[in-house]
Amino acid sequence: MSRPPSRPPGRPPLWRSPLFGNTVAVCALLIVTVDRPVSEAMQSLQPWALDLARLLTDLGKSDGWLWVSGLLAIYLGWRRWGAIGRMKRALLGWGAQASLFFFVAVAGSGILINLFKVLFGRARPRMLERHEIYGFQPFTFDPDFHAFPSGHANTLMAVTLVLALFLPRYRLPLLIAGVALGFSRVAVNAHFVSDVVAGAAVAVVTTLWLRDFCARRGWVFRRGRDGAVRLAAPGRLLRGTARRKLAALAAAAHATLIRRAT
Repeated sequence: MSRPPSRPPGRPPLWRSPLFGNTVAVCALLIVTVDRPVSEAMQSLQPWALDLARLLTDLGKSDGWLWVSGLLAIYLGWRRWGAIGRMKRALLGWGAQASLFFFVAVAGSGILINLFKVLFGRARPRMLERHEIYGFQPFTFDPDFHAFPSGHANTLMAVTLVLALFLPRYRLPLLIAGVALGFSRVAVNAHFVSDVVAGAAVAVVTTLWLRDFCARRGWVFRRGRDGAVRLAAPGRLLRGTARRKLAALAAAAHATLIRRAT
């Protein structure tokens, strides 16, 4: 009789993650080679590009994402208790769990980021521009020394990664958008390149850890026999509906552009 497949190993702790070690090495290299010249170059950015970057960087404020996901989780959970029908209750329950997953992914990594900011105490680019200060003052609560890691880049990567987990077909464009939006913080000279890289890496590690934690308990995700983590039922039904609606919106936008062009 053949033996059943063994349970796939879980994700290693944060400090043993390859991404963690590689990020430390990359950030150290960026700090001594790239951060300062790129920051100085951003000071001569064209006004229109700076205005665009300022508009995009506001998407990295976590408050709005947390309010929307938190209230949605409460609303869907409340609706579930009064819902009639097994399928409707299951859909509402999964939606509440997914909204809570979104909330914890953004809030949890954001808490870590704030702790790291105090721990490292890195001077922001404006301190380099105004006072020629380029370095670290650990264990400080001065916002001018809270550059590393970037909180906005962390939020943007956490948001786009969660959306990519829910809509894997759009994973690549979503993650590219998260990276591009994160680097708007460099354009507005609020962070160095390494700050953005570190903030995004923290979001990736913590969000994937949270996904695996939920998958082991059957919340939002499940782990298959092949070791891959997928959406748990009935989330797959909702993903199919969302995919069809996105495709319909994209087709309508394309048709509108064609009409205007002709």
